[in-house]
Amino acid sequence: MTGREWKRLGVILAARGMSAGRVGRVLGELDDHARDIREELEARGLGPAEAGVMALRRMGDTETLADNIFRGYARRTLWGRHPVFLSIVLPFLSVALVTVAAVMVGNLFFGPLLKALEVLGLGTGFPVVRALCMGLFTLGRYVSTAIAAWFLLRAAKKRVLEMKWAFLTAGVTALLGFLLFPYLRVFPPEVAGKIVSGSFAVGLGLSAAFFQSADHWTRFLIPLVLFAAFYSGNLKASWRKRAG
Repeated sequence: MTGREWKRLGVILAARGMSAGRVGRVLGELDDHARDIREELEARGLGPAEAGVMALRRMGDTETLADNIFRGYARRTLWGRHPVFLSIVLPFLSVALVTVAAVMVGNLFFGPLLKALEVLGLGTGFPVVRALCMGLFTLGRYVSTAIAAWFLLRAAKKRVLEMKWAFLTAGVTALLGFLLFPYLRVFPPEVAGKIVSGSFAVGLGLSAAFFQSADHWTRFLIPLVLFAAFYSGNLKASWRKRAG
């Protein structure tokens, strides 16, 4: 391939979701492969120019090469072999697991947080503890959505999943973030010696009020912003591919 064709192939690979570092490694391997083919043909008696043309024909055009490369990566992973199904299912599992993990972490660190309140001189009265619980719960709603999206997008990038499937994953996660309504209720203690009592619930739903809620829109946007961050270079390459 000519230098221009190698560059074109690199843009195509990046536009479809491959990281810059991996693009460089893949192009290096292909260049070595093309050189091996050319040397093999020259050893059979072909001239350098004719061997170069034949090597190009064997490798195929840039689009075909890109298809074959991504097909090869897709065969290596379960996600690659079933991209539509897992790009929809994995966000549900990830959001559920992160939500459960957040509740467990909250329970684990509740005691140390109460001790920290005493050290800071804030006391552990019900109003203070309730304000702490609600504040951490509000923060947790955003953090859990971000963690779920980050984990999935990082996994997609590492497995060289095509960018369209990563976008589908981010979109489903964003939709779940919008539709999710975790709910925490904190009451004065029902049992002597306890600090607070309460309940936690989580579910999916849709209400007209959601569209006017900054909380729901924020959780919707977090996965999309993370997608743009993870794939910023790929999105630029996609724009260059379309422009050129």
